[in-house]
Amino acid sequence: QAERTIEQMTALLGSVDKARERLGWLESQWQTLDFSLPQLEDASVQLELFGLDVENSLPRIARAADLMGRDLGETVQALSMAMLGQGRGLKKFAIDVNAIQAELGIDLQAGARLTAEQSRAVIEQVLAGWDARFADAADNTADQLTTNMISIAKRKAFIPVVATAKVRPMKVKVGMAFQ
Repeated sequence: QAERTIEQMTALLGSVDKARERLGWLESQWQTLDFSLPQLEDASVQLELFGLDVENSLPRIARAADLMGRDLGETVQALSMAMLGQGRGLKKFAIDVNAIQAELGIDLQAGARLTAEQSRAVIEQVLAGWDARFADAADNTADQLTTNMISIAKRKAFIPVVATAKVRPMKVKVGMAFQ
């Protein structure tokens, strides 16, 4: 996988050094994102092909995919559909096609052919929408977890033992022991 990614990145970025640098960056991201390194590598190649700033967009896309409970590859595919003016089926990826159409004046339902500039504008709208929608999701989950643990502890039914430091919605792990 890494060999293939180096070859693809070399072709896309123009040098082996830039490709190795990108792979190093992906390896550092792998430590913080809930996707495998091969998934991040594939997504990086796709985003580079789309002409996006991978280091800016990939963490945002991965966070949105994680919070939606979606596969990273599916989420990148949804982005490509939006870029190509294919608005059908994007609602399940929390993409508000109507808001994008209203903001940009582009009919995404009809499969309109978009210019490169329009495609970039659509992607920025999608990313901004995901950022707004999921910005506080992890914080809200952490707050709810703390509230629930305090409530349980006050009832003296359970004693909190361990709560993971890495809080992600739907993936929070808490250990409890009977008193």
